[in-house]
Amino acid sequence: MPLFRAYNTPNCALELEGIAAGEAPQQVSILTHFACRFFHVPVTIAGGKDLLQQLAAAVATYTQGVLTAGWGEESLGEVQVGAVQLTVATAGTHRLRVKTEDAAEAYEVVLDTVQLFDLQDSLDRLGLDPETLPDVVPVLPALQQASPLLRRMRFPMAAVAGALSVVVAAVALSLLPVPEPVEEKGLESPPVPTQPVATGPGSTDPDPAPETVDRLRQDLFTRLDRAWRNPITFGTDAVFTVTVDADGQIVKYEPTPETAAIARGRVVPLDEELPLKSLLEPTAEAKPTVAFRVVFRVNEQLVVEPLLPQP
Repeated sequence: MPLFRAYNTPNCALELEGIAAGEAPQQVSILTHFACRFFHVPVTIAGGKDLLQQLAAAVATYTQGVLTAGWGEESLGEVQVGAVQLTVATAGTHRLRVKTEDAAEAYEVVLDTVQLFDLQDSLDRLGLDPETLPDVVPVLPALQQASPLLRRMRFPMAAVAGALSVVVAAVALSLLPVPEPVEEKGLESPPVPTQPVATGPGSTDPDPAPETVDRLRQDLFTRLDRAWRNPITFGTDAVFTVTVDADGQIVKYEPTPETAAIARGRVVPLDEELPLKSLLEPTAEAKPTVAFRVVFRVNEQLVVEPLLPQP
């Protein structure tokens, strides 16, 4: 069964396709294709596992140089790992160039420092994902620890102090340990429901087209990822079945029994802490729907996978 992973940040999207080859049916152990898209320019870097490893190593090495140079771009040198090259473009910008043997022309994109850190953030999240390419070893532990916190703090900080504050915060956060998840100690109270009742009678589409499923999956991932701004306060992955209609609107969601158990007795309901209740759009129309398995992991990674009827 093909598996898909996406690690999106405000400035780029890292998407992987692969298959499971071991006993874990949800673990991507063989990569068939990856694509790294940038939102500020129409450039997509794509290839296989070797190119992905070269990209991860080059970006980590160069980003470490940015940190240790104290933002003095003139002191940074060129980083070349295989087909991937990173150099200073102008003050505050960096040129990423990828030239593979089978490509007629090189991929080239100029990134400012915030966009560079977003690329590093996407690669960090891949490296920290235990269910995707476990043999790809993370290269830059300090930034990997900072990335989840940086992603949650990005928008409030940028609104107050500008984009440069986001980058400076990455340096400070890289020196801090990742806080342990805090288990809520709520008072004895009736269980808090995590699934509002969807009023629509919609029927699940028994055989949606693959391109429809892929479009809805990417759209759902983007909606959830952009809306997920609260830090994690639970110690176990939260797993939901999320149902969307043909327009990509969330019309229903339901926790697994394990997730429902950790939701009981919380001061803030779990579906309010996560971007579910705020995105719910129940409908009374009978539209076909598609269900997805959504995992909010304790390391602040998001997984969205289709739940299709098995033959």
